[in-house]
Amino acid sequence: MDTRLLSSFLTVVRVGGITAAAVELGFAQSTITTHIQALERLVGTPLLDRHPGGVSPTRAGSLLAGHAQQILDLQDRMLTELTAAAARPTGPVRLCAPESVCAYRLAPVLPEVRKRFRTSACRCSRPAHRRR
Repeated sequence: MDTRLLSSFLTVVRVGGITAAAVELGFAQSTITTHIQALERLVGTPLLDRHPGGVSPTRAGSLLAGHAQQILDLQDRMLTELTAAAARPTGPVRLCAPESVCAYRLAPVLPEVRKRFRTSACRCSRPAHRRR
């Protein structure tokens, strides 16, 4: 199911009208109508009662609204977690630093990163062993 349909439907229910939902979402009214019709075809029953002053959810529409909100909330949470996970570095890291820096400053940072500390005779601090 396309979550954009659910988002359009929830906006219609919240604002009480298709035109108002279209304005809020920045779509043409016909687009919102098409979204609602697609959902109604998918579930096989009307989701909105149409009135001269707007719309209200049918019993099925109220049920869908509750589930749709949960689905959209879960989608938001998933995207937030995935974005945060992608932004954090992971994997092995080899650091050459004085013992005090390794023990007290670097150890608690970035717990997902596997750190290996070498504090004595660190090869990277000797010029002869540097890679060119």
